[in-house]
Amino acid sequence: MEPIKKRKGVIALLAVVLLSLAVMERYRSTAELRVLYAGENVYAMFLVTARYSCARKTNFQETVKKIENLTFPLSINHSLIDDYEDFGITEGKKYCSYVIYTNIGTSASFELNYTYRLLGFRNNIGTGRITRIYLIEAKQKFKLPQYNYVIVLDVNLTPNCENIVNGDGTIEIPLGTSCVLRDKWGTEILIPGGG
Repeated sequence: MEPIKKRKGVIALLAVVLLSLAVMERYRSTAELRVLYAGENVYAMFLVTARYSCARKTNFQETVKKIENLTFPLSINHSLIDDYEDFGITEGKKYCSYVIYTNIGTSASFELNYTYRLLGFRNNIGTGRITRIYLIEAKQKFKLPQYNYVIVLDVNLTPNCENIVNGDGTIEIPLGTSCVLRDKWGTEILIPGGG
C-alpha cells in the first residue's frame, strides 16, 4: 500500500509542477503579446522624422520626402508645426510640436518640451565658488491614432560643461559659465553664462 501512496504523491506533485509551468508560460506569452496596428510603424516613422527635424532644425516636409517611398500608401496631407526656443539666464525653453494629418484622415502628433528655471545660488564657503542651481525638465510626447493615450518619455539631458548633476532634477553650473544640455537625438538647449 505504501508504494501506491508514494506513486500518487509523485503524480500529484508532477501535476502541480506541470500546471504551474503552464500558467507561467501563459502569463509570459500574454505579457509579451502586443498587437501591431496597421500603419503603426509608418506613423512612428513620421513622428521620429518630426523629432529629427526638431533636433536638427531641418525642414520637416523635405525630410519626409526622403522617406515617402517607405511609407506608401500612407502619406502626409498636411502638418501643423510650432517650433520655439528662448534661452535666458533665469529660464529657458525649447518647444517643438508637430501634428501630422494623413491622406486617410487620421492624425498623429509629436511634442518636445525642454525647460530650465533658475532656482537659486549656492556659495561654497570653503572655496568661495558660487554656482547657479537650475531645475531641468525634459519630456517628449507621442500620440498615434491607434491609441487613446499619449506616450510620454522623460528624457535625460547631458551637459557639456563643468557641472554638478543632482539626483533631484537640478544641475549646478559655475557662475559665469554657459552650458549646453543635449539629448541622445541631438536636441540642445543652452544655458547662457551671464553673471
